[in-house]
Amino acid sequence: FSPYKQAQCRLEALQITGHPTDKVEIRVIGGTWDYYPLKYRQWFVKELYRACNSFQSQKSKIKSQKYKSKVKNLKREQKRNEQAKCRVVGLSVETRPDCISQKTIQEMRGLGITKVELGAQTIFDNVLKLNQRGHAVQATIEATKQLKDAGFKVSYQIMPDLPGSDFKQDVLMAKELFNNPNFKPDSLKIYPMALVKSSKAYRLYKQKKYKPIAKEELIKLLIAIKQQTPHWCRIERIVRDIPSALIIEGGAKTSNLRELVKKEMSRQGISCKCIRCREVGPNFNPKEKPLLLREEYVASKGREVFLSFEN
Repeated sequence: FSPYKQAQCRLEALQITGHPTDKVEIRVIGGTWDYYPLKYRQWFVKELYRACNSFQSQKSKIKSQKYKSKVKNLKREQKRNEQAKCRVVGLSVETRPDCISQKTIQEMRGLGITKVELGAQTIFDNVLKLNQRGHAVQATIEATKQLKDAGFKVSYQIMPDLPGSDFKQDVLMAKELFNNPNFKPDSLKIYPMALVKSSKAYRLYKQKKYKPIAKEELIKLLIAIKQQTPHWCRIERIVRDIPSALIIEGGAKTSNLRELVKKEMSRQGISCKCIRCREVGPNFNPKEKPLLLREEYVASKGREVFLSFEN
């Protein structure tokens, strides 16, 4: 794949649909970031910066460069980007908790990464073990602390309805995530278990040892999780974009779950406090005088400060 062409095409699409491209956040998705060779990662990020630096209009025709692993080229593109018309203001990658170390943190710092998405999945060791995750919850706790100490934003990807878990345990997980100072992620992605034939969980399903949660129950569960989410956290996403036709059974087959959850919460007269759900959006009133609010809370043996402008 060409990271340069991918970034250029996305910028063009944004521009065509009327979005400003003077500031962009880049999210590199797929796989475990730290498993790729370091020189390849350096080249990949360099190409992303170069795409932003050279992007002028829909007719940009600068060709992608072949894979070259020279750190000086990355530093040059990063420096150029400080004055570019399309500046990178955020760069996030996905990785596993057990891949985080001082070495990988230093590498990510050099690449200009600002946020790390950890595949936490769950915070219960028995569920992690049953699903052969390969690490215990202590790895998530240690990774979170190391990343926060180094100044990164930390996002968790959690997976309700895993084999070995249930409704009550998943609600308890949400409570622990935001009340236990060992966790408290800055943002959250909720990916309910999607049962596909290629997974080992499918064997459990065939043996009648696992049954995916039904749509109505899943909506209740997602509402319960959202009600535990504090106002300093952003729920970035609900449901992975796995084609519905590939999912065997369960509520995860419903591709517009977030919309249904929002509709049901509105019907019940309850609301989510997360950053995304409280954004101004179309309700902006220029006559309002928003107040600067400050909240401090303890997380990973440190002090977090959350600042927001609110009416």
